[in-house]
Amino acid sequence: MVDGMTSGLVTLFLCGDVMLGRGVDQVLPHPGDPGLREGYACDARAYIRLAERAHGLIPRPVSFSWPWGDAQKCSITWHPMPG
Repeated sequence: MVDGMTSGLVTLFLCGDVMLGRGVDQVLPHPGDPGLREGYACDARAYIRLAERAHGLIPRPVSFSWPWGDAQKCSITWHPMPG
């Protein structure tokens, strides 16, 4: 048991995907370098183009809360963090 933990119960809230996150970064107010080092895509903006092809245009720039969508609302409802 870790110091400060009162029980063995741990709530873990996971959301997202690392490579998709690189694409999301490209629509934020201050995107990072879009360069990727992978076999499928060499530019993170390719993920944005794929998403737009499937779901329509994505606004640019978006607020920092936009990528979380319903996950942010769920995390507030479910209170995964203590407090």
